[in-house]
Amino acid sequence: MTISGQQQGKRLRLFREADEEHYPIDLIQRELAQIEKEKAHLAATLTQIEAQLAAWQVSIERWDNLTAYCQDVAQNLATFDHHEKRQTLEVLAVRVVANGRDWRVSGSIPRNEQEGILSQSSWGWDRPA
Repeated sequence: MTISGQQQGKRLRLFREADEEHYPIDLIQRELAQIEKEKAHLAATLTQIEAQLAAWQVSIERWDNLTAYCQDVAQNLATFDHHEKRQTLEVLAVRVVANGRDWRVSGSIPRNEQEGILSQSSWGWDRPA
């Protein structure tokens, strides 16, 4: 059970106004200790959620960058000659490995020279007989 700040204040006022028979000190101390535990747990949960949100925001930004990069490459690819297409495949480190019906394609997409590789992926498929 989570207790709000208003509820805490109301209980403390009741404790102050009551005599010790109705609200013994040990009960008050246990209640306050429980409230502090709940607050610490909620603070830790909030920190976890904020970290996850920050990671998602980075992922979204990277996805946007990747989408823009792919759109740029797609637009330019149509006008490339054979040599320029080959250079593009080399920059993207595209590698195709074929072994019978088992084909594998892998590659990477650089963001820029200082930051290294944004994404690296690999996939394959079996060609139908």
